[in-house]
Amino acid sequence: CQGSEMDVWLTADNKVVLSHDPHVYGLEVENITSLQLFQQTINEKDPVPSLQELLMAVREQNVTHPVIEIKDSQKGLERTLQLTDSVVNIVYRMKMQGYVEYISFNYEVLKRIRELDPTAKTLYLWEGKKQLGDLIKDRISGIDYSYYAYRQDKNLVKNAKGMGLLTNVWTVNDAEELLLYYQQGVDYITTDEPELLLKIINSLN
Repeated sequence: CQGSEMDVWLTADNKVVLSHDPHVYGLEVENITSLQLFQQTINEKDPVPSLQELLMAVREQNVTHPVIEIKDSQKGLERTLQLTDSVVNIVYRMKMQGYVEYISFNYEVLKRIRELDPTAKTLYLWEGKKQLGDLIKDRISGIDYSYYAYRQDKNLVKNAKGMGLLTNVWTVNDAEELLLYYQQGVDYITTDEPELLLKIINSLN
């Protein structure tokens, strides 16, 4: 697998942690310290890790890269951009710029990342909000749209790739659709069934 997607938030003490949702076991990630969060989730045998812990594990191999989704803070844009700055700073301090890719529904997040790291790969998640030309103008690397967008616009892959944009489709778990998007030449396919996709790819080779 080329990548593994994960979501990040900023805790009350400004630590970047991994969590898909704003709440974990009833705890508000943004309103609790990282130590409190760890201590309370370890009782569930599911402690919330920090971004640094994850990146340290990633450095043990060079095959699967982290794809970091920066979530919109429930406290507003300023806090979201603070999270963005923290994530990019962590990646820089750990000298892992070449390992990491970024995605977000928040266009301002991607623009901030480009300011901080002009070489970063950044993909936009919110289909229909921006034209492909806008992404080119703002030097966003590509689109990361749900399969609904690709179903509605049969030329989306062709048009995006023709403009030099990377393409990702999420979240595809059906074998026929996995094959379809692979044959269309989508750059990335996000799936909960990586073994199935790899089996399909191997059967074609």
